[in-house]
Amino acid sequence: MRLRLVNIDDDAPVWITIAYIPVIPTLQETAGEARARQRRTNIFQRVLYAALRSTIGASHGGVAIYDPVGQRTLTAYPRILAYLCDQPEERAVVCLKQGQCAHPCTSCMVNLEDSGSPEAVSAEERDALDGLQKQWEATTHRLRNRESARLLDLHAKYSLNASMPALACFAGLSTAPFLMYKMIGFDALHVRLSVSVPVAWLSLSRGDLSVNANVPATRTDS
Repeated sequence: MRLRLVNIDDDAPVWITIAYIPVIPTLQETAGEARARQRRTNIFQRVLYAALRSTIGASHGGVAIYDPVGQRTLTAYPRILAYLCDQPEERAVVCLKQGQCAHPCTSCMVNLEDSGSPEAVSAEERDALDGLQKQWEATTHRLRNRESARLLDLHAKYSLNASMPALACFAGLSTAPFLMYKMIGFDALHVRLSVSVPVAWLSLSRGDLSVNANVPATRTDS
């Protein structure tokens, strides 16, 4: 796990390794794949919390920073404004299901069959408080080995995993302005798309697709 820091003096970015995430193999056991997925989810969230616990605390209580220009001490409250990642990591960070689940979008509740259609524009946005409460309920049922029918219902209705996302501890994500499902940013480093002919301009947002024709486009992301 690496953190990208930008030097405010020369704008030079520096990548710093802050944690290592172990590889969790799939064991030969009953429901081995499901158990391995749950272990990987739990380990990933614990590593996230361990690496960011000091910043999480400062996001609520603040941290003192000395201002040499004004010669005064300021109190800063760190916030997560954007988390850049690829699609599988995006789902893992917020503990939502991947693959052919009922609601494949992290920011809204668009149905799988409506993804990419005009109906996706009016899809209900995911609610941070409601979603985290459902995840807390599902996690409690899993840990106490109870209410299996209710647990399966939560999985199916909300496409969530029975684990709590570590980033939910950050102020601003599970508290006002509730950016838990809005802070994910697309990482262009994981995509390569080359177009050098007059094509329709595509705008992708929350699973919907809008087209503005007759606009030449040239784009290369890698």
